[in-house]
Amino acid sequence: MQQCAQERLQTDLADPASRQIGIALSQGRQQIVQFVDPDPPKFFRVEGDPWPYGFSDTRAVLLWLSAICEFGGGHAGVGMYILCEVLTGEKFFGNYWDDACIFTEIERRIGPSGNGPPPSKG
Repeated sequence: MQQCAQERLQTDLADPASRQIGIALSQGRQQIVQFVDPDPPKFFRVEGDPWPYGFSDTRAVLLWLSAICEFGGGHAGVGMYILCEVLTGEKFFGNYWDDACIFTEIERRIGPSGNGPPPSKG
C-alpha cells in the first residue's frame, strides 16, 4: 500500500487518499515498534495491548525485523535496538553517529557464537 500511495503522489501531490494511506501506515508502523519493544521509551502499556511484554522470542524479532527491512519499513533502525534487547537482555543506548556499532555490541554481549560472552583477552 505504501508503495502504491507513493507512486500516486509522484503524479498528483494533492491526492488526499494517498496522503491518508501514507500517514496511517506510518502511524501503524510506529505503534507496532512500540508494542514489540520489550521496554519502549516513553510508551506505557495498557490492559489489552497485543503484546503486553513485547517480543521475547529471538526468532519472532528476527522475522519481524527482516519483514520491515524487506518491505521498506521506516523503523528498521529502531528495530535493531529491539533486536539487541531481545538477544542480549538489555537495551543498547549507543548510536551510529558516535561510532557505536550495534552488531559489535551484540557480539560483545553474547559472543561470536551466540552462546555467551566471548573469552576475555588477557
